[in-house]
Amino acid sequence: MTSEKPVPRATHAHASSDELAGTSANTHALLTADDRRYEFLLDGDVASLESALDDDFAYIHSTGREEDKESFIRSIASGRVRYRGVDLEERSVWIHNDIGTMRGRVTLDIEIEARPRHLELSYLSVWERQQTGWIMRYWSSAPLQSATASNSSAPLISAAGAGADESHEISPSIREKLSKVGIATIANVLLRRGLKRPVIRGLVPVSSNQKRMVGPAFTLRFIPSREDLDSMEAYGDPGNPHRRAIEECPPEAVLVIDANGCTDVSSMGDLMAMRLHHRGVAGAVTDGGFRDTAGIADVGLPCFQRAGATPATPIALHSVALNEPIGCGGVSVYPGDVLVGDSDGVVVIPRKWVEEVADEAADASDYEEFVALAIRQGRSILDILPATPEGRKEYETWVASGRPGMEQS
Repeated sequence: MTSEKPVPRATHAHASSDELAGTSANTHALLTADDRRYEFLLDGDVASLESALDDDFAYIHSTGREEDKESFIRSIASGRVRYRGVDLEERSVWIHNDIGTMRGRVTLDIEIEARPRHLELSYLSVWERQQTGWIMRYWSSAPLQSATASNSSAPLISAAGAGADESHEISPSIREKLSKVGIATIANVLLRRGLKRPVIRGLVPVSSNQKRMVGPAFTLRFIPSREDLDSMEAYGDPGNPHRRAIEECPPEAVLVIDANGCTDVSSMGDLMAMRLHHRGVAGAVTDGGFRDTAGIADVGLPCFQRAGATPATPIALHSVALNEPIGCGGVSVYPGDVLVGDSDGVVVIPRKWVEEVADEAADASDYEEFVALAIRQGRSILDILPATPEGRKEYETWVASGRPGMEQS
């Protein structure tokens, strides 16, 4: 195995002459392959980028969300993600046989759906030497601010700074579509993709008057507390993940809490809800319970729980991790998955499907308006619900005719 010392800073995705001086031929080739990959990203050269990535390529975002090669390439090819600038620092390379590992720091200036983002990341990449040269198989990153934000007395927390990844943003058009359809309709769309249990079990809105909730997941995980570790004094530690979650959950995201179904103690109270609402967070969800629910209702933050829970959190729960995959009410929730909540509860949409699910759900909801109008006019459901080919044709004719009858419905 060969090991290279960290190399000097290289800017704009090009290795400097100092960086390559004194390296082995294999390391030189790997660094050059890494530079070319960034050039392909900056140029939007999808064909060359595809050839630089292994067929089983995995891209792990700083939030823990995983993309495969197809999804990653599609985001570049569609123009949804555009790379505008790259600064590389401290690249270290280790090579053993035909496998290369690279660690380093990178600053990225990108646009996500035309919105500029500035990311400062540490990363790990894994490469394989094939006949055509070095091919990337794996990339994983973490925001640099996470390391400085951690507290020595806090448990290990997965690296994910507030808003550090595009998985904590969804476009306004998707948000608008999802805000207008019921979670039952969304669940039916997901069922067609094989997801049988996307609805978090047993959740109810804190207030019957709260607005609908839409947003990508930022997660917090609890485990059962232990008397020698958990007290109100320990809970006051600024590094406590529960308290950090309130300050780090990105605006327009949903704080999703894995409380192991515990309603013996609270997952959050009205003052925490007030802080989330003030910071622009879209809502909060727990498979446990909240305290001060009347106060939470007054705050106006959409919140969903199993049942009210008054006692203090440290009595039964110990927070251990931010923004990693969790289970909430029997449903897997990955950072960046999109949650929609209404009077029926909360549904979880896998991030990779959110755009197509939003489109299909909006269309299905529109079709249901046509069906509701037909029923009010005395029509049988047998030839229109569920949608039949004939029913769809009739619906399309109705839409093309300006939706007659809707003005009286």
